[in-house]
Amino acid sequence: MKKILAILVILSVPIELLAGYDVTGYITSVHLKAGVLQFSFSNSNANTYCKPGWGGMNFYVPRDHEDFPYYYGLISSANASKQFVRLANISVFDGTTACDITKTGYGIHVYQGE
Repeated sequence: MKKILAILVILSVPIELLAGYDVTGYITSVHLKAGVLQFSFSNSNANTYCKPGWGGMNFYVPRDHEDFPYYYGLISSANASKQFVRLANISVFDGTTACDITKTGYGIHVYQGE
């Protein structure tokens, strides 16, 4: 009975309270140096969670991440073709440094506009 009650409580909570904050927009700049892929985002709300650094870039993917080639291709392609991007769950960061998007648990979502 306790399990059923717990499930009902979880189902009654709005999904927004369980999920982190997402930002959507366009990648405006990409920079690759010393094995780190850095990029900036058109949505300034991202600055609340990810502190802009050199050139205003506030997101990065470390070269040693196993999916680095995938991220590199996806981010470069999204920038070149001006595709809309969603960065999910960035509210896991506190705004004191740039954000490693591989740490959100959701990665990056590229799609055709809103």
